[in-house]
Amino acid sequence: MLENMQDPAVNRTTLGVSLRGDAQMDVASEPQQLEQSLWQDLCTAVSKFTTNKMHFTTTKTNKLLIICPFVFRLPAMSSDTLKKRKAKVIRSDGGTPENKRGRAEGEQDVRVYNEEVELEGRDPEQDYVLYKSTCEALAKLMAEIQELKANGAKEGSEEVEERRRQGCVHFVTLKKLNRLAHMRLKKGRDQTHEAKQRVDVLHLQLQNLLYEVMHLQKEIGKCLEFKSQHEEIELVSVDEFLKEAPAEISCPHLTKEDPHQLTLARLDWELEQRKRLAEQYKSSLCSKEKILKGIELKKEYLGSLQPGLQAIMQASLPVQEYLSMPFEHVQKQAEVARHLPPPLYVLFVQANAYGQAFDKNLTVSISGDVDEAKALSRPPEDSQDDESDSDAEEEQQNTKRRRATVGVQLDDKRKEMLKRHPLSLCIDLKCKDGSVLHLFFYYLMNLNILTVKAKVSTSADLSGAISAGELLNSESLLNCLYASDHGQETPNPGNRYQFDKVGITTFADYVSELGHPYNWVQSLGGLQFFGDAPQTEGAQSSLSASHMEATMKLLRGRLQSRLALHKQFSSLEHSIVPVSSECQHLFPAKVVSRLARWTMMSYQEFMELSFVQHVVKAGLMKETDLFFMATVERGTARLQAAVVLNPRYPEITPLFSLSLLWKGERSGRTDDNLRAMESEVNVFKSELQGPRPGLQLMTNQIQRLCMCLDVYLETESQVSDGSEGPREFPREKMCLRTARRGEETEMRAVLAFVYICMSAPVIRGTLSKTDAKKSSKVQDTEAAVAERPVQERGLVVKDPQWRDVVREEKRYCPHAIPTRHFQGAVLGYITPWNSHGYDIAKLFGPKLTSVSPVWLQLRRRGPESFHITGLHDHDPGWVKAVRKANKKNKILPRLLFDGWSYQDYMSVLDSEDEIEEIGREVVEVAKAEGFDGYTLELWSQLGGNKRKELVHLVTHLCKFLKAGKLTCILVIPPAVSPGTNQPGMFGNEDFEKLAPHVDAFSLMTYDYSSPGRPGPSAPLPWMRDCVLKLAPQTQLRHKILLGLNLYGLDFSSHGGAEPLLGGRYTELVKEVKPKILWDDYSGEHYFNYRRSNAVKHVVYYPTLKLGVALSAGDSVGGSRTLGRCAGHNQAGGFRAHSAARTPVRPLLSFPDLKEGG
Repeated sequence: MLENMQDPAVNRTTLGVSLRGDAQMDVASEPQQLEQSLWQDLCTAVSKFTTNKMHFTTTKTNKLLIICPFVFRLPAMSSDTLKKRKAKVIRSDGGTPENKRGRAEGEQDVRVYNEEVELEGRDPEQDYVLYKSTCEALAKLMAEIQELKANGAKEGSEEVEERRRQGCVHFVTLKKLNRLAHMRLKKGRDQTHEAKQRVDVLHLQLQNLLYEVMHLQKEIGKCLEFKSQHEEIELVSVDEFLKEAPAEISCPHLTKEDPHQLTLARLDWELEQRKRLAEQYKSSLCSKEKILKGIELKKEYLGSLQPGLQAIMQASLPVQEYLSMPFEHVQKQAEVARHLPPPLYVLFVQANAYGQAFDKNLTVSISGDVDEAKALSRPPEDSQDDESDSDAEEEQQNTKRRRATVGVQLDDKRKEMLKRHPLSLCIDLKCKDGSVLHLFFYYLMNLNILTVKAKVSTSADLSGAISAGELLNSESLLNCLYASDHGQETPNPGNRYQFDKVGITTFADYVSELGHPYNWVQSLGGLQFFGDAPQTEGAQSSLSASHMEATMKLLRGRLQSRLALHKQFSSLEHSIVPVSSECQHLFPAKVVSRLARWTMMSYQEFMELSFVQHVVKAGLMKETDLFFMATVERGTARLQAAVVLNPRYPEITPLFSLSLLWKGERSGRTDDNLRAMESEVNVFKSELQGPRPGLQLMTNQIQRLCMCLDVYLETESQVSDGSEGPREFPREKMCLRTARRGEETEMRAVLAFVYICMSAPVIRGTLSKTDAKKSSKVQDTEAAVAERPVQERGLVVKDPQWRDVVREEKRYCPHAIPTRHFQGAVLGYITPWNSHGYDIAKLFGPKLTSVSPVWLQLRRRGPESFHITGLHDHDPGWVKAVRKANKKNKILPRLLFDGWSYQDYMSVLDSEDEIEEIGREVVEVAKAEGFDGYTLELWSQLGGNKRKELVHLVTHLCKFLKAGKLTCILVIPPAVSPGTNQPGMFGNEDFEKLAPHVDAFSLMTYDYSSPGRPGPSAPLPWMRDCVLKLAPQTQLRHKILLGLNLYGLDFSSHGGAEPLLGGRYTELVKEVKPKILWDDYSGEHYFNYRRSNAVKHVVYYPTLKLGVALSAGDSVGGSRTLGRCAGHNQAGGFRAHSAARTPVRPLLSFPDLKEGG
């Protein structure tokens, strides 16, 4: 059931929708068509207000229309009924009235029905009331039908059919009302559109009128602004016109009363005057042409002389060069110099005069745009200015340009104010070493000052020293040539007011572009400024001449001092303190403390140091100074020296501030001894200056600092309590005890005495025959061949006798040579300066796995050009003999990167092409000479710097060698620095990066002790630490070849250390007959003896018991034990490296005694 139809609101809403159909319909259609149309309209209307519970299905069978759940049957119309209905309704919108009449022809009783005409006579309010009543009636009929169905009325009953017919009529009414509503809406829209069109037409007419008004206003404005051409003509004054003009032109009776007539008369008079002047101009042109023709004739004559003069000058060029009299060049320079501004001209003249009189190595030249300079000096031409002005006005009238902003205008004004003269002056100062100081002088025309820029050219490449980067910097090279002359602000006080107008805060912002306006530059140009008074007019030659000589000497001295510092810094960065031969007498022969590091600091970094605050407060440094940090080390003591280098060095001494890190931190403010050391370095300039001009002052100060640190460390404990010094720093220099006055230590007296003692040459004496005690006879050396190995002869012991050393020195067991007790890799080094090593390698070849003769050097000849030298030492016969002794022996000559500067390393490390060229060179040489590979020695040359780049270089070289099936062994420094527990120059990170590429590492575990620290050459704990630092795990430890020294050292209490080879060691043992002692900690033998001069000596030398395997159970990496491997020594000509494998059985040799087991 249609429940929603009971709601009136729903009925009004749903039945208010428009029914399908056109605005007009033919009511006389066929019954079937009428029935179908009415039914479809009914279904559409009903479906608008049905709910989801209702579902309509429409079917048509034999005029039976079914609407579930209601069924309606319309009665069929008979033919009689159709005959009665002859009147038809013809749609009016289907065509013109003529067409309608055509369609109605032949029909009877035709009536035309037009709803548009009916619409004009209908009231919308009445239609709305009809709409509401129709909807209510339709709802009522639906309710009645529903009620009849509910009461059991049969389908097709008269009551239901009647109500159906009435409902259809109501639906037709609603449809008609809907069409009328749409027609009213369309009519309203058409009327609105017509009104809008009328408004648009009126608006367009208004715009046309406004445009015409605007055009008329512009024309009126142009007329008001119109200026006649006569207004631009400069006419003579009225009084002059009335006085000079004739009466027929002036017409006083007319012109005095009428301004217009006066203007016309003045114009006529101007015309007459111009005609007269034009005649004069023509006559002048004629005379000018005659004069020009005469000039041309004279020029032709002079031009005919030019070729001859040029030929004469060209022929005289060799004579000019021979006599150093370049007349032609001087003449050209003189012609250009005419266009120089006065200050640059004065400088040009005075510099040339000084160079000719005193300095032949000074040259002056002029550069720049000569044509532009000529244009500046040429007076302006009025005609050209007038023409340019007219062009500018025309352009301004024809084009509209956007006005520049205030900022752009200020920038243009600044550029104009800071504009330089197009010509500049260049002065070149040449030194004896080929370096040249180029000085470029510029003149700022609007500021009336001179500026200078500097550039240095050197014959050698000076880019290696990193800390010397600011020495030759053009911005600071000429700084403070005279005291307090920094060249950052203009010396002309009048420029300050000029800067304020264009918004320039300080001239220092432009010095990098324009140059520095030093005061001495103004003096050279003859410019002088007195305070706030106006500057002197023009340039004074006398002022320039008075400053020229002194300034040129200062400039040349500045260049020489900076070049000397550059070379010195290059050495200091590599921990080398260069002391010239002229200054050697200032220092002792031996200085133990060494320079470990030299770096440059910034001003901010220097200010942050705690031990330099007294220097800052005293104002002894300025921001324009250069700052450096020097680190001096000896053992565990580290001395830091902050250095302030004044630009006027060496006239002003560098200032050192010290801080010592040893048993705490000390500085010159807290330790009197350090203050005395500062005084030694800073105050006594005359002692350390060296030969004039004192260019060695800086390095001499650093060397003096190292010497003072030695004295301080060796005497510090004696100054405290008078006892012997600490064992770490034995007394190697004779020193008096310090005397105290009150609480102050007189360190100066001690240093002076020590300096005298250390400066004295070391005197060595030998015992005379009468001084030597008679010794018992020693049995002569037995035959060189022994029947049993050394183990069976009882020679591998902790307490060997000196007699056994002398007796057994040359004996070996040939039967034990083929036997190898150590199964790891053994590398032996052979030096060409000790030929006995060649014999050892051939004799004991079975005990070696590879031999490295020290033959080759890799040298860099230039970019991507390398050459291997030392091939003349290659002995193919010896190589054949070594391989015959052991077919598995590899010949791996050592390849030393020799003679390389720091810049050479940087060029190679930064270039893949250079590295590839090295790889190709080494592979080609190895293939040509029959080598099995190389032992590369390059890591230590850079002092631990550029490790990442070195890893990259070694990796690529190893790839080249492996591609050629060649072996690569890399020589590396110890992983723990001797005497310090500090990491060395090669660590675990480098080892792990290179281990996959390098076949083996030759670890230099020797030279542990030094003259300042006597002791064993290779103590076992230190060797063990070096291996553990490199390879904490055991996987890669087999690649480490542990270095063993087969030489010794003789340390004296005076601080000396004499290297001992096998022959010298045997002679010494015969002479002193010592008791050889064993050091369990280091695993080395040593003995003490004393000379007749009471000098104590201690000798460390490797014996057959070079080292013992670490105690049982003490292993490295869990299963591998580190030890010392035997090598073979004959007069020190052989050095062995053994692989650190597990476990290592010691097979050691007496000096000059072939190991037989």
